[in-house]
Order: sequence, then structure tokens, then C-alpha cells
Amino acid sequence: MQSKLLLSMALVFALAVSHAEARGKGGHKGGGFGGGHHRMLKELDLTKEQREKVQALRKTNREKSKAIREKMKGARKAMFEKMKDPKATDADIRKAFEVLNGYRNEMQRSHFEETLEIRKILTPEQRTKLAEKVTEKIEHLRERIQDMEEFSPED
Repeated sequence: MQSKLLLSMALVFALAVSHAEARGKGGHKGGGFGGGHHRMLKELDLTKEQREKVQALRKTNREKSKAIREKMKGARKAMFEKMKDPKATDADIRKAFEVLNGYRNEMQRSHFEETLEIRKILTPEQRTKLAEKVTEKIEHLRERIQDMEEFSPED
């Protein structure tokens, strides 16, 4: 049960970071996480050494993420060009979609691996606290989704 929770936590964390990276908000000046993940890590009361390690890890991965984002941008453009091309077959468009999807998966894998590296920096107590924070975030997202479904127009 605990391993499922840790896996869920890592996946949500990685996907959220991936989403932020894909939107170009993955880091800010001086390293660290953007948005909610920066706050989440801040709530863990990292030591100066831990903060420096996380910042170094983010700096190392920032260029990799940037390169993947550029590939995604090109693949997205190519897919939309295929969609507009009256001569393109469904197979051509699917192939372009699969290329784009491959880059998305590469970005998610990269962030997932980064999350695993961050876990190594945290103490067991910090990991537990992070799991609690991620669980709260998941519950909040579930509530938001449920609210959206309740107010969505019927088909």
C-alpha cells in the first residue's frame, strides 16, 4: 500500500512538473521549482545543503527539458501541418501524433527521474510530509474535477 502511495506521489509530482516545464515555467532565476512545487518543497524545510542539491539538479535538467520542449514544439507544428494537408493520410497524421507523443513521454520520464533524484535528497520525514502534501493536492484536484463534472452541460 505504501509503495503504491509513493508511486502515485512520484507520478503526480513528475506530471505536474512536466506540465509546468511544457508551459515554460519549470524554473525561475537561481534554480528551484516553479509554482506549487517550489512552495511544496519550501514547506519541507530543506537544509541549505538540500536546497543547493535540488537547485543543482534542476539546473542540470533545465537544458535537457528545454531541448525536449523544442522537439515537442517542432513535432506539434509538423502534426498540425499534416492535419491541414489535404493529401495527408490518416496514417501520416497518426505517425506525426506518435512522434509528438514520444516527446511528451520523454519529458515525463525525464521529470519522473528527476523526482526520484529529489527523493534521494530528502530525509524519510520529509518524504512522508511530501507524500501528505501530494495526497492533499490529489484530493483537491479530484474535488475540482468533480465540481467541473457537476457543472458541465449535459450532452
